[in-house]
Formats: sequence, C-alpha cells, structure tokens
Amino acid sequence: MPRFKLGRKATLHYGDTDGETVGSLTEAGNVKDVTVNLGSATADATTRDNGGWRATAQTLKEAGVEFSLEARPGDDFFETLRDAYLSAEPIGMKVLDGPSGDGDGPVGDWVVTDISRSEELEGTVVYSVTCAMSRFEEWEEATAA
Repeated sequence: MPRFKLGRKATLHYGDTDGETVGSLTEAGNVKDVTVNLGSATADATTRDNGGWRATAQTLKEAGVEFSLEARPGDDFFETLRDAYLSAEPIGMKVLDGPSGDGDGPVGDWVVTDISRSEELEGTVVYSVTCAMSRFEEWEEATAA
C-alpha cells in the first residue's frame, strides 16, 4: 500500500439521480484541481458546570466541491453541469480521493451554485465550478485489497 495518495489518481463521477439513489455514474475526465469542503454548523452547549469553558456541539454537516475544467465543445460533463445550473435540478456525484473502489469520498445529490469562466489571453478557456451537496447518500470507502 502506498504511503500517500496522488491527486492525479482522484476521481469525480457524475450522473442522474432519481431522488433517492445515485444512478449509474460516469467518470469525468476533464476535471482538475478539485477541492472538497466539509464543514458543520455548531451550537453553543455551554453550561455553568463546564468549569468556565465554552462547550460546542456539532449540528448539521455540509459538503461542497470546487473544481475547474477546460472548455471543450460537446463535453458531456460540462453540458450536464450547465443544464443542472440553469434548471436548478441536482445531479448525482461522487468525489473520491482515488479510483472507484479504491477511493474515499462523499456520494449524493449536488446542486451547481456557481459556474465562472476564465478567458486568459495565453491559455485555454477554463470553467470554475462550485457545487453544494443537497442530499447525502453515503461516504464511499475504499474496499480492502
């Protein structure tokens, strides 16, 4: 087993959702620089018998993913993202830190909250995409070898 994971081996998969289960997913190859953001809200649980220390309880969790992709005519993944953004409908995605079956990460329905386009003079046109999880399905874990 390697001592570390390489970002280039991470995968992002997308596809339809039926509202309960993420359907058949396709690996998106035209993706780079993916960032998965996991966070949670907190509640103040401080009481007088906590020795003068504030007590915090974790409440609702949230997940977001940010990534970039090059503009390529006819790219199915970009068209899926654009259509999801325009229709305000979620898409199924799983964002893994390795190949499917050997990676860990969140799986569920995601809404596209931002699509920004960069048009640098000496570069390719690149889209920056932000998605927020709208329904958590599972945390996929690598299967033991």
